[in-house]
Amino acid sequence: MRERFIDDLNRLETLNFDMFRMGEQSLQLLQKLITEKDRTLCNRISEIEGAMDEKKKQVEGLAMALILREQPVAQDLALITASLGVVVDLERISDQSRDIAFILDHPGQLENKEMGSLAKLTKQAYEMFRLARRGFVEKAKCRDFLESMDDEMDQGFEDIKKALKENPHAQDLDLLLVAKYLERIGDHCVNIGEWVDASLA
Repeated sequence: MRERFIDDLNRLETLNFDMFRMGEQSLQLLQKLITEKDRTLCNRISEIEGAMDEKKKQVEGLAMALILREQPVAQDLALITASLGVVVDLERISDQSRDIAFILDHPGQLENKEMGSLAKLTKQAYEMFRLARRGFVEKAKCRDFLESMDDEMDQGFEDIKKALKENPHAQDLDLLLVAKYLERIGDHCVNIGEWVDASLA
């Protein structure tokens, strides 16, 4: 019985790893979209979001089955709970990446004067995601580091907001939304760090 439980825990972890891999791929494509202005990448980002939704359902189904069937306690329960929490944030990161791609897929959006600042913010989001992923995979605490990086993300968003207000154009509201979505991705990375740290307590 315990052997089956361990096998299912490993399968749950593999599903989490798959979602992290897809989330990282989505953010890599987002960076490429912004820096290379290649709008053909938008569809690929959207496809990843759909696949992430399916993976999330698999994680939730397996995790709930484990809880109901095995009634785990202590460290096992903490790991399952962390898996459930992490996939919510991973799915939201994927949603926001898709929403950014949708906005930038419109003609002229990639030519905005603040694209350089958005590229920097996207790189910061990607670096935060990689740290969160490493913390989960290596079972290493990472929340404090992520919170420090998130402070920089917040400041980057404020800088972009200030720059857009000083010389506004019709498309600036869309770019402000993109910056806000990136800032929210940073917040979700911090959430993942909190789940990781909690599972190791």
